[in-house]
Amino acid sequence: MSNESAAIMFSDVSGSSRLFKEVGDAEARAIISKVVSMMMDKTQAQNGTVIKTIGDEVMASFPTAQAALNAATDIQKDIDTRYYGAPLTIRIGFHFGPIIEEAGDVYGEAVNDAADLVKIAKGGQIITSEQTRQALPPESQDKLEVFDKIRLKGGKKTAVIYIAEWEDDQESNATMFMAAVNTEIAAAIEARSLQIEYEDQNITLSKNDVPFTIGRGADVDLTIECNMASRSHCTIDYRRGKFVLVDKSTNGTYLAADGREPLYLRREETPLMSTGTISFSPEIDEPGPHRMRYIC
Repeated sequence: MSNESAAIMFSDVSGSSRLFKEVGDAEARAIISKVVSMMMDKTQAQNGTVIKTIGDEVMASFPTAQAALNAATDIQKDIDTRYYGAPLTIRIGFHFGPIIEEAGDVYGEAVNDAADLVKIAKGGQIITSEQTRQALPPESQDKLEVFDKIRLKGGKKTAVIYIAEWEDDQESNATMFMAAVNTEIAAAIEARSLQIEYEDQNITLSKNDVPFTIGRGADVDLTIECNMASRSHCTIDYRRGKFVLVDKSTNGTYLAADGREPLYLRREETPLMSTGTISFSPEIDEPGPHRMRYIC
């Protein structure tokens, strides 16, 4: 019997029960066997020791937290890029702490905490602890993000747990780039406006100015001089980054985006795109108080 500290890691194939139902016992066992062999190989390549396998799970020990993180990263990258006969993911939990070695098996705090952490992880995730983070060099600590605060079995206090980033820098940079692009798109949508030109009036609407009501009555936002128009003829709303024309009239509304055929709406709605004309009579091409221009 010996007492020392080590990193204990559990790597578990996620979704294996579904695999057995989908492909049958024989093929599922063959696929799982290949994946388990891969996890063992990646473990040993990082100076790890396979303690035992339990079905589709591998329990291993490593002399350092860094070695465990390296193995976990290698396992995730392999299952992410190789096809073993079915789409699979792996969940991993590891913890660095005191262990007791006896008769080829290990016991102790690190084992119990690692077993808890792998249960928290989902497919494609690597979950570890604050104690493990402190045992890693600064450059590896930077790859960990706070995931949650929990109470591990046997723990008296809640502890911070972390998720490890294992994607290549190129993939991470692509993710960051897309996040930046999406932020720019969202900002552009937020700043979007609609300009309406009616007679001698020029009105600019933002998403904060809707619903904007148009009609022949006196209690609307824009009163139009057209006998075919209803008192509350239509409304301009803003939904999902678009201005939308909503007809509520008796006779309907005519809409023509520049370069396109007119569209007739009656108790219907459509997004306003580009530049065009809104008319409250069929004479959409004829100038007069029955029509207005819009610019998105």
